[in-house]
Amino acid sequence: MLKKTFLILIFISALYAENNATYVGDRSCVECHSKEVHDWKGSHHDMAMKKPTDETVVGDFDDATFELHGVKSRF
Repeated sequence: MLKKTFLILIFISALYAENNATYVGDRSCVECHSKEVHDWKGSHHDMAMKKPTDETVVGDFDDATFELHGVKSRF
């Protein structure tokens, strides 16, 4: 019950929090987190955040379909 109450409080806090956050880019993280940034660069997560271009999109999504758990998606 305590865990559920805690999660509800976090959710309510997030709803009412003033959100002035702005994206500062990955370069701002290097000073304090150089190892993590080094490990992240070139990872699947890094590549997933790239703007979609012919160079960054490696899959063939031209009218491709994908089905999982009975849900069919078409790209």
